[in-house]
Amino acid sequence: MSSSPDTPARDPAPSRMSPDLALCLLQAAFEQNPQMAVVLDGKGKVLHANQAVQSLVGPLGDTPYWQTPIWQPDHAEELREAVLAAAEGQLGAFEATHVRPEGGVLYMAYTATPLRVGDAHLVMLLGHDVTRRTREESDMRQREQALEMVASASLELLREPDLDATLNSVLSELGRETGADRVYIYENRRAMRDQPLTASLAYEWVRPGVDALLGREELQRLDLGKRLPRWEYNLAAGLSVRGRISAFPLEERQLLEPLGIRSMLLAPIRLSDEFWGFLGFDAVHQAREWSAAEENVLRLVAASLGAAIVRRRAVEELRLSAVVFENTRDGIFIADTHSGLLAVNPAFEEITGYVEAEVQGRPYHFLHTSRPEQDTQEVIDRTVREQGHWQGEVWSRRKDGGLFPQRLSLSTVRNEWGETTQLVGLISDISQIKEAEAHLQHLAHYDALTDLPNRLLAQSRLEHALEKAQRHKGHVAVLFIDLDRFKQVNDTYGHQAGDELLVAVAKRLGSRLREEDTLARLGGDEFLFLLESVRSPKDAAKVSSALIQLLLKPFSLKTAGGASVSIGASIGISLFPTDGTDSISLTKAADAAMYQAKQAGRNTFRFSDAALNAEYAPAILPSP
Repeated sequence: MSSSPDTPARDPAPSRMSPDLALCLLQAAFEQNPQMAVVLDGKGKVLHANQAVQSLVGPLGDTPYWQTPIWQPDHAEELREAVLAAAEGQLGAFEATHVRPEGGVLYMAYTATPLRVGDAHLVMLLGHDVTRRTREESDMRQREQALEMVASASLELLREPDLDATLNSVLSELGRETGADRVYIYENRRAMRDQPLTASLAYEWVRPGVDALLGREELQRLDLGKRLPRWEYNLAAGLSVRGRISAFPLEERQLLEPLGIRSMLLAPIRLSDEFWGFLGFDAVHQAREWSAAEENVLRLVAASLGAAIVRRRAVEELRLSAVVFENTRDGIFIADTHSGLLAVNPAFEEITGYVEAEVQGRPYHFLHTSRPEQDTQEVIDRTVREQGHWQGEVWSRRKDGGLFPQRLSLSTVRNEWGETTQLVGLISDISQIKEAEAHLQHLAHYDALTDLPNRLLAQSRLEHALEKAQRHKGHVAVLFIDLDRFKQVNDTYGHQAGDELLVAVAKRLGSRLREEDTLARLGGDEFLFLLESVRSPKDAAKVSSALIQLLLKPFSLKTAGGASVSIGASIGISLFPTDGTDSISLTKAADAAMYQAKQAGRNTFRFSDAALNAEYAPAILPSP
């Protein structure tokens, strides 16, 4: 449309910002950026560095940047390779550790980005401070290792025949690995059937500098029903007692505060349906909190401790009393060296299903089944003849045909001339203990909250997948997933809602899992998705896009009153063999790519390789 002669022509819209002003603003943003930013030429010489770099490095000379004193040799080599690659047009990423001039360690995640100015090929090196994240990950790894050590100690205790010789060292290990200041066992007793239940401190370990309580008279024969009714009620019901002492009832504080205890966790020790005692953990130096995951593991340890203690004491009492039948839940039999079984107790009948008349005259081992992992009958008999006793695990068959594992202890009875006349045996059905061992093994390899494989198992599966891919010349993709806006959910609704959200995210991500793939929780809000048999980078891009879309749908949190929350995810992708040939390098590359996705605006994915990003990586996906 042409303008009329009377209408004055409009001038072009004025520029909002002059080039000089824009340049000044960019320079100010570069200089005042709290992160480290430096421009290098293709040979690593510093052309310009912002204040954050200069405050850490000090005066910069003409030597390549990687030769400055702040760079450790291995990190300097990574920097050199990244800069040279970026000068050729390739995006690089790596992490490095620096020592601050004022003291302390600084953890940085660097990206080396190609920069073209005229005909010059320059490199922009940006450093992101990941000290807090690195320390949080380190703390989490230490806690996971501690729980794994606790599980390992419990398994060893279950298998140890000489309980008294190892119990103190086990309590010591529990204390060191859980960070408790005092670890102890209380044993319950009744003077008579109609007398109140009393608890006495039986075993104790204390950290150096912490007062021992084992000799304190006021902690022996505690009338739980009268002095600590809440403890008796909860522990007898199989529940734990935990928390800060300042929040305990008055009568409990009056007992505990003079002892210097600031917080505690008590886990019940039970034998079948009997409340036998409890395992305690005290914090003296600070009022620490005990997480639900720690409580679950320590409850299992308490159950294993109780079973081991009771079983071992039963064995020792049987050896001392030889042929005396005890009122015990363990099966006892007496066998003649020539004519077979003579007598069995009611527990033996209950465990095996055979009454005494059905087994008399039979060999004591007539129920045993042969298994490769157990001693043969010939070895058992020879050991009994030569040493006078044998103890171990065997598998037996009940009268109804059912198989069960049992702990078997054999002891000889000798006459006044030293001749063996009879054999006394004690059997314990250890099916529940075996189940506890399997559960502890599961805890060592699976995340306690989501029941997904943990970092240890994920690494093992990734290494297995790489070995398979190397043999068959295949490809593997590693997807490093970090949830967006998860911290907002924790801050707004609390950690319980955050835990519920993590469980829901795990289920939703798991719905996209193929049989040959692995979904793992690495810790916090980080997950790892392992794709085997990947045909091309496009496959990894499609899966990443689908996972992000899965998480766009809001989550309803019961623990937050049904609140609907929306999150997203940033995903980093690394590929075997192009981005690495081992599990560590591939995970590290995927982690670095995930931070590129974060920097790109979140709710998207990025490959470790810049060329693949140019071809497959999308813009920011729609926010929920």
